[in-house]
Amino acid sequence: MPRRHTDSIVARSASATSRALVLGAILVVLGLGMAVPLRSWLAQQAELAALQVQVEQAREQVSALEAEEGRWQDPAFIAAQARARLLMVFPGETGYIAFDTTAPVEDPIPVPEVSDQAWFERLWTGVRQADGADRADTVDSADSADSADTVGTAGDS
Repeated sequence: MPRRHTDSIVARSASATSRALVLGAILVVLGLGMAVPLRSWLAQQAELAALQVQVEQAREQVSALEAEEGRWQDPAFIAAQARARLLMVFPGETGYIAFDTTAPVEDPIPVPEVSDQAWFERLWTGVRQADGADRADTVDSADSADSADTVGTAGDS
């Protein structure tokens, strides 16, 4: 009889272990199945919070613009803005502009020296400088060789 008692304990423990294993597998599958929707839900909640902040900022901006619009309805504010921004004066008034004499005077823009070359010669010189001296020399030597060949053949005939 002691064997039967041990067999039933082993059977119960094996049964409990298999039940725990099945329960654990079910929990893992449920956890994995819920991971994607949970991640999507959290992302949507974060996006919703960001959009709510944007809406609140837009409302604050609208209220500030409405307050500014109210100021522009006041003729005194319009006159003050015209005086400050456009330097306008009322008829009969004399407008003065005071310059700051204590501010440091900047050096005037240097004027480039005028050369005696014609404009197209200065242009060609600038093109040659931009192209590089090596290439310009190569082109000049090739041009002189071509002209020498042409002159030589013209003189031969």
